[in-house]
Amino acid sequence: MSIKNPKILVIDDDLSVLSAFQIYFQDQPIELVLRSSADIAVDEFRIAPQGYACAFVDYQLVNEFGEQEAIGHEIVKELKSISPSLYVVMMSGDDSKEALN
Repeated sequence: MSIKNPKILVIDDDLSVLSAFQIYFQDQPIELVLRSSADIAVDEFRIAPQGYACAFVDYQLVNEFGEQEAIGHEIVKELKSISPSLYVVMMSGDDSKEALN
């Protein structure tokens, strides 16, 4: 099933990454939803998950205490619990062994 003007969700606390997605997809017939807060992104997705083709989620995000934490996998689980058919790409600039596992 194809989605007309699909939405792509991007969750990353690095504004330069969000900007890169915006530049790359600017001429595409999609709705790009860029969020630097995982909590806000998940809350919005929970309210209206329809129309999303996929999500890109950063592996390391800022937690509620303002600290970098490897919580991207938890965000993916939440998104998939809301919409099991959602395609998700986990991304990271972290090349540590923990991130690669």
